[in-house]
Amino acid sequence: MILMVGVFFLNFLSRVVMGPLLPLIEMDLHLTHSQAGSLLFFLSLGYFITLLASGFVSQKLDHRRTMLISCLGVGVATLGLSVADSLWSMRLGLFGLGMAAGPYLPSAIAVLTHIIPCKYWGRALAIHETAPNAAMLVAPLSVEFFFAFLSWRSLLLAYGLLSLCVFVGFLRWGPQTDLKGQAPSPRVMAGLLTKPQIFGMCSLFVLGASVSLGVYTILPLYLVSAKEMAISQVNYLIFYCRIPSLIIVFGVGWVNDRLGPMRTLAIVMGIAGAFLALLALADASWVWIVVCVQSPVAGCFFLPALSAAARMGPPSQRNLVVSICSAGGILFGAGVTPAFVGWMGTKGQFDLAFILLGLAILLGLLLLPLLRTKEDPLKDDSAGAAC
Repeated sequence: MILMVGVFFLNFLSRVVMGPLLPLIEMDLHLTHSQAGSLLFFLSLGYFITLLASGFVSQKLDHRRTMLISCLGVGVATLGLSVADSLWSMRLGLFGLGMAAGPYLPSAIAVLTHIIPCKYWGRALAIHETAPNAAMLVAPLSVEFFFAFLSWRSLLLAYGLLSLCVFVGFLRWGPQTDLKGQAPSPRVMAGLLTKPQIFGMCSLFVLGASVSLGVYTILPLYLVSAKEMAISQVNYLIFYCRIPSLIIVFGVGWVNDRLGPMRTLAIVMGIAGAFLALLALADASWVWIVVCVQSPVAGCFFLPALSAAARMGPPSQRNLVVSICSAGGILFGAGVTPAFVGWMGTKGQFDLAFILLGLAILLGLLLLPLLRTKEDPLKDDSAGAAC
């Protein structure tokens, strides 16, 4: 499981580092805010496509080999990005990086929920979720360190080489399982998509990805442009604000096992949405307080969300449920949202964009009661939920 955390860490780090790098890339390639925001859309578009298609790969191969291919692809794509020198080469490189990263998560969740008893899913997912939280912590610090000595291209080169090293380690010592996934056949997809709960979870993933990944990637550009903070100041702020998330995620895992994923989602989304709207109203003297609450709480969204999604289908279809729910979230939440905020920023309406986004997250709480099922009540029996 430690190696899976390592693979997920680099899978996530290679993507979220684009947020802290965005102001530097924007200046180096002479991009507008809207063009810079579009880079994140292409990254999410590639991720969306292979996330949905990952079932074909895991069915033909198995989940272990699917994770291996993803790890190798992330390393190669990140190396390619390090030599990109134009807007379209960056767009194509990020599209490729997204496609390489996409197949990992459905296979990882399928393997974890296969080998871990249902009543411990919250804690197991908490360990796995330390990877993205640690990645969000390391990304701004690594940008600040490399920017002092080298260029953003050198940082991407280092990430690419590190991903290839982890690929070799996972190939040798990774979990030995021949568990296969299920491809999204018309019959299976029709059975899943006729469930109203699936559509509800897709909507929640869009909102959750917006408040966590979408905000994280565009936040440095927002703080530099709208709040007139220095790049180094922003990177250190994001770094320090992410430290609590490494502890909070275990508390969220415990709450998830005790109260169930839906009530846990209500707590996370309520806090994250309210403080996101408040972010637009804060001035530079106390904006750090808002960021230090919103960022670590929002980063815990996926733990209860994935736990809830895994309960919405039989074990053989868990990779499909996770793919369907995550795909829309990544495309719209992590792709369209930062592109929209960047476009609003170009129009001088950065603050309004964050207010609207925060209100949308709070309205999303109304979806939670609609996701209640006989097999998955709002308060799950952690020792006896149907898994």
